[in-house]
Parts: sequence; C-alpha cells; structure tokens
Amino acid sequence: MRRCRPLAVPDPAVGSTESRPTKENATRFYPRCAAGGRPQGIARREIFLVLLRLHRMRKVNLKDVEEQERKSPKGKFHKFVKEVSIALGRDRESLDLEKRHPFDLAVVRIPKGKSYCPYHSHGAETELYLVISGRGSIRDKNGATEVTAGDAFFFGPGEAHQLTNSGDEDFAYYVIADNPRGDSCYYPDSGKWAVSLEGPETEIVKGTMADYYDGEE
Repeated sequence: MRRCRPLAVPDPAVGSTESRPTKENATRFYPRCAAGGRPQGIARREIFLVLLRLHRMRKVNLKDVEEQERKSPKGKFHKFVKEVSIALGRDRESLDLEKRHPFDLAVVRIPKGKSYCPYHSHGAETELYLVISGRGSIRDKNGATEVTAGDAFFFGPGEAHQLTNSGDEDFAYYVIADNPRGDSCYYPDSGKWAVSLEGPETEIVKGTMADYYDGEE
C-alpha cells in the first residue's frame, strides 16, 4: 500500500504551523489521493498561493509605530520610545519565547539634558545600541564616553550603564535586547534592585549585603 504524507500547513485558527498536522487540517489545504499522491480538487498554483498568504511576513514602518512618552516625577529621566517589536506582535507578558520574541527592538529619543533611566545593570539581559542622531554621554564603570550618529556599542549582563543626552538636539538610537526570562536590574547609585515576581511583574526592593547563610541556620 502506498501512503502519502500530508503537507504541514499553518492552521488559520491558531496562526502557527504544526510539525505533525492532523488529517483534518492537512486535507483542508492539500488533499491527496491514496494511489497517486497528487492533489485532488486544488491546483498546485492555488496551493502555493494559500501557503504564501499564510506565511506572509509581518511588516511595520516606523512612521506608523506609536511613540510613547515616559517621564520621571521630577523630570530628570525623560524619553520617547517606539516599541517596534510590540508593533510586530510581541507579547511582553508571555513566557513563551516565540510569542515574546527572542529579540526586542525599540527606537528611543532622549530630549536635551535628560537621561533614559538611572545607572543600572541587568542580571541576564544583553543590549546592543546604534546611534541614529544627536550626541550622547554613555556612563559605565570606567567613566563617560561620547557617542554620535553611526556609533554602535554593547552592554552585557552585569555591566552597569546609563544613557544621557549631552548635545543640543534630541539623542536618538536603536536598541536591541535579547529578552531573557527572569531578568533583574541592580541600581548601584541607590542600592536598589528590580526583581521579577510571579508572572511579568517586577518589584523594586532595597537591601544590604549579607552572608549567604545569614538567617538560614
């Protein structure tokens, strides 16, 4: 007996491709005859067009991505952010890497004299930056470094940093982060931590250094 393997196709109901498709969803798009293994009732061109439509890439243009303003109570930290990955469908609250995306892309604009956020390091996240325009001062453990359009720089886990606009015009850049699960942040200037709670929420805590076994025995 000759058996025909069904074609794996995305199920429109769930929007994903099944590696082991069911008979129902396989024959819906690519019915085969038992003897010859050729499509019945649907031309090859029609099958191709169906697959092309279901696999079409997602695309957004920066001009269509909403810019969100974020500002601290006293105004020291001020930025405008375009969450490109969110516009492409990223679910920031999901623990499913496919849904949360393995990379997170944003376009950031910092006004004159302002900083993005306090000096901090990530416990797990890596960030890659590419300057679009303006001039920035990048603080790290070795001091401050000036960057301008075309400059790229990188911070890995545990490498404290802070971005500040040191020019007369907006400081704009792309940032790509690798979106690790369970990331935390440490703020050396204030001794605070941003720690993950159950789910996507974080809590800001302040503590002191202690021995590993302190209070445990």
